[in-house]
This record gives sequence, structure tokens and C-alpha cells, in this order.
Amino acid sequence: MLDYDDRALILDGWNDTATEVEAATFVELFERWAAQTPDAVALVADGTPVTYAELDAQAGRIAGALLAAGAGAESVVGLCLPRGARMITAIVGVWKAGAAYLPLDARFRPTGSPSCRRQRRQTGPDRPGRVPAAGRRAGAPDRRRPRRRPRGAGRGFTPANSRT
Repeated sequence: MLDYDDRALILDGWNDTATEVEAATFVELFERWAAQTPDAVALVADGTPVTYAELDAQAGRIAGALLAAGAGAESVVGLCLPRGARMITAIVGVWKAGAAYLPLDARFRPTGSPSCRRQRRQTGPDRPGRVPAAGRRAGAPDRRRPRRRPRGAGRGFTPANSRT
């Protein structure tokens, strides 16, 4: 058991680590750092260094493509990439677009809605990092196949079309 003075020292004295930090987003801080030190190495992947200027330019292109595809604030972008420079670049690009990212594991096949499978075809592990063509939103309905209406849709409820 600790007496009052020891407890106060541990909780209030040693644990007093609060510091003032600038109210800025990661993207703002990253872009400022990239502008100040463009030739500095931002990351090294597989023995290849990537400078802040290169990372910022590549992430900016990804952000532009995502914005053109309809991603932005309150959007979630799935990323199915192996660890490395491309993954970090894609994460920064997603953040620059104002979206959030969801890491996807290529070992697990999507189950569920056709929309999920269609998105996997567009950006799956065989085409990592690919975003849909400009003018087409990720997850937009596939216009090549006619949409099937649910059973009984548009006919109202009758005992003949119910599953009871």
C-alpha cells in the first residue's frame, strides 16, 4: 500500500506529461515537413529510399484520383496492399483526400453483397492500388448487368409472393 504522498508523487508528479501541441492534422504537418525538407528520406522500403518530395507527389496523385472517383470526407477507402512504400503512399493519399482507410487482407475472399465482390474486382490483389476510372464511383452499380428486383418487389404483398 502507498501512503498519500507516494501516491500523489506517482500519479501527479511523475505522470504529469501533458504538453502543448499544435492543432494541425497529419496532412498539414506532413505537407509542411515535405516542403521544408523535400530531399530528406521519408521512408525506406526493400532497400529503396523514398524522399518526402516523392512521397508527397505520389500521395497527391492518389488523392486526386480518389477525389475524382467521389471519395472525400466521411468516405472509407479499402486498401489491399502488402506492407511497403506503396501502402504508406496509399494511406497518405487517402488521408490527403480527406477519407479514412480500411486495410483489407487479400487472404480472405469477400463474402456478402455483390457490391463487395464488384469492388474487389476493381481494386483486388491482382490490381493493387487501382482506383476506378474517373467519373465512376467505387461501389457504383454495375451497368453491364440488369438489376434483379427482389422477389415480389413492385407487386405489393400477396400470399402468393410471400415466403410464409
